[in-house]
Amino acid sequence: MELPAYHAPAWGSVLRATWERGFSFIKRAGTVILVSSVILWFLQGYGFVAAVLGLALVSMIRDARKGKGCGGDCSHCRGCR
Repeated sequence: MELPAYHAPAWGSVLRATWERGFSFIKRAGTVILVSSVILWFLQGYGFVAAVLGLALVSMIRDARKGKGCGGDCSHCRGCR
């Protein structure tokens, strides 16, 4: 069985293939990084703090309805007065 002669690849085709694969990787990785950054930004800006604050307010309202105070000197519940 006879094999064809081996030739080194041309520099132009090597650079073009490297550029295409590198650009494809950066495009896919950049999309994932951008989407995850936007999600984290949104959750930091609007998600957890509001949820914790909301749970704290719900807890204070429930305590106020049960006749318990919030433990502070305030006017939002019957238990502190």
